[in-house]
Amino acid sequence: MAPAEEEHGIITARIIHRIAGFVEENKLGVTTTSETGYKLSSHPDTVKAPDAAYKSNERLAKGGRSKGYSTVMPDLVVEVNSPYDTYTEVFKKVLTWLGAGVLQVWVVDYESRTIIIYYTDGRSRILHTDDELDGGDILPGFKCKVREIFE
Repeated sequence: MAPAEEEHGIITARIIHRIAGFVEENKLGVTTTSETGYKLSSHPDTVKAPDAAYKSNERLAKGGRSKGYSTVMPDLVVEVNSPYDTYTEVFKKVLTWLGAGVLQVWVVDYESRTIIIYYTDGRSRILHTDDELDGGDILPGFKCKVREIFE
C-alpha cells in the first residue's frame, strides 16, 4: 500500500488520539493503528488493516492479544477516505468489515467533512461538522464534535 497523503495522516491521528484516550482512560480494551493486520479468512489468507480500530475487553477475552495477525475482529473500524478512493471501493471495505464481524464502521471523508457510520443491520448515518460523534453501544460515553476531527 502506498503512503497516505499528509491530510489523511492528520485526520487519522486526531481520531486515534480521541478514541485511544477514551478507551485507555476507561479501561475498555485496545485501540490499533493502520499497521495492525486482521486476518479475515484463510486459504487463501486475507489480511486487512484499517486506519484505526477498537477492540473491547469482551472481544479480547475471546482471543487475547495476538502475536501475529488477529483473527478476533475489532468492535469498531475507522476508515479515512483518500481523495482517490471511489465510492465502490469504500463501500466494499465497509461490507468486508461488517461481514467479518465488525459491529460498526466509521468512514471519515475529509473532502466533504463528513463521517458516515455503518451498522451491522444495514443502517447508516451521516454526520456533518456541526454534529456530535458518539460511541453508542460500541463506546458508551464517547463523544466528540465532528468539527474537531477536521480542524
